[in-house]
Amino acid sequence: MSKLLAYIVLALVFCALGANAQQEMVLKRKTGSEEPYYKNQWHFGISLATSYTGFVRYGVIKIHEDGHREIAWLTKENFTRQVTGQMESKANPEKKNYMEENQIKWDVFDQLWKVRYQEYPYETTQTVEPGWAGKMFCPSDAQWSFLKKNYGYGALTDFLFGDNLWKFLKDVQDPAWASQYGSLK
Repeated sequence: MSKLLAYIVLALVFCALGANAQQEMVLKRKTGSEEPYYKNQWHFGISLATSYTGFVRYGVIKIHEDGHREIAWLTKENFTRQVTGQMESKANPEKKNYMEENQIKWDVFDQLWKVRYQEYPYETTQTVEPGWAGKMFCPSDAQWSFLKKNYGYGALTDFLFGDNLWKFLKDVQDPAWASQYGSLK
């Protein structure tokens, strides 16, 4: 019986301590403006590595203060909503329309396969114009150097993000850029 009494007393003491601790604890609602103990940067990004959904991988890139990167994959639809400010996004807290702001037309996403491929890689009954890549399934060495130098994009598994992404998408729309890029064999 004395063991049971000791357990009950201990339980009551812990409950009392817990109640006091809860009374002293103040929960503060996040406002979204707090500075974390380390700073993160958030950017929209794309990769020309193909996926089961198409020629482009979409994501939000979180860059930690130490340079470590994390990628949250997005569908094209969610990318579209977030980039245009129609959906909450850590990469777009001000809900800007980056497509309008950077004068980018939506059909540019249908042209991105040309940066990577010499020929359209799938069977189709439609006539498709050739791609701009120097090799059958990837850019030539000179094209990789060009992409790395101008946009920081050096491998298919990399992501174009931040200002480099918007510059790249705007440039791809320009026929003179496509001609220059295509001539880099």
